Amino acid sequence: MDSQDNRNIPNLMGMAGTAERAGNFEEAVSYYNRALEVDPQNSAAWLGKGRSAGWLSTRARLRVSETIVAFGHAIATATDSDKQVVADRAAIDAASIISAAYALIKPQGNGRQASPDREDYVRTGTTLTDDLAEVVRWSPTNPAALDLIVFIATDLLNAGVPPDLAAVLTARRNQAIVAITASRPAYSPPPVADRTAGKDFDADATGYIVVGLVVILVACIAFIVM
Repeated sequence: MDSQDNRNIPNLMGMAGTAERAGNFEEAVSYYNRALEVDPQNSAAWLGKGRSAGWLSTRARLRVSETIVAFGHAIATATDSDKQVVADRAAIDAASIISAAYALIKPQGNGRQASPDREDYVRTGTTLTDDLAEVVRWSPTNPAALDLIVFIATDLLNAGVPPDLAAVLTARRNQAIVAITASRPAYSPPPVADRTAGKDFDADATGYIVVGLVVILVACIAFIVM
């Protein structure tokens, strides 16, 4: 990296930040990418790229995987003294993005059990819990990520999933509940509906999920603006 390239980085980062704050996420990604071409070890650029890419998600194309990869690079390239700070920041941002992504796909879960939309909802929702598991690996006590694992896993289990996925989601949900209750002993998780004997989806459980997602999203936004 020559001195001229090095001098360009603050300008590129400044333009990226301005675009991101204005909601011009495509433009922000472009500037962050240009900064990373000059300095691939720029942790802040990786963090900004991950945020901006995630907020470009649509129902047809979630970009959460790009967020997770970029945030992983942000943590890996952070200095030792900053690594946990960056990891905690990445976890807060990732939880907010994943919460919004889940809200995008949730309407697909309202279709018939064997419909393509319903199957896509189950598959994508389970992948989002995979992403959240990685977020918790970065920041093991992050409340937004842990709460979101419980809510998404509960929602999927209540909607009905194949036995193999049910086992994965149940284990992931239980692990998150254990982590949450370690710091919040009075925590009461949303219930998993009894689907035996042909029982339908529990309406009370649906209410828990909707309220929970709203609370988590509001909490994430509050962290972001702090």
